[in-house]
Amino acid sequence: MHIVLAPGAMLAPFIGRLKGSSSHWVDHFYRPGGDFAWQRGYGVFPVAGEELDRLGDYLRHQAHHHLQGTTIPAFEDWTRKEI
Repeated sequence: MHIVLAPGAMLAPFIGRLKGSSSHWVDHFYRPGGDFAWQRGYGVFPVAGEELDRLGDYLRHQAHHHLQGTTIPAFEDWTRKEI
C-alpha cells in the first residue's frame, strides 16, 4: 500500500491518526486485551515515484533480505541521498 500526500499536507495530524487507529486495531482485533503502543516519534522519507513499487516490495520481504544477506544498502541506510 502506498500513501501519497500532497506536498503541503500537515504530517503530524496524519501520523497521529494513523498511529491511533492502528493501535486501536491491534488492541481490539489482532491482540484483544493487549497493550500495544507505538514508539515515540516517527520518520518521513521522500521516495521518487518510480521507486515506490520497488521499495514496497523490498519492505514486504525485508525480514527475508536480512536473513539471506540480500539487503539493499540504499533502502537500509536512510542517511544516504541515493533514493
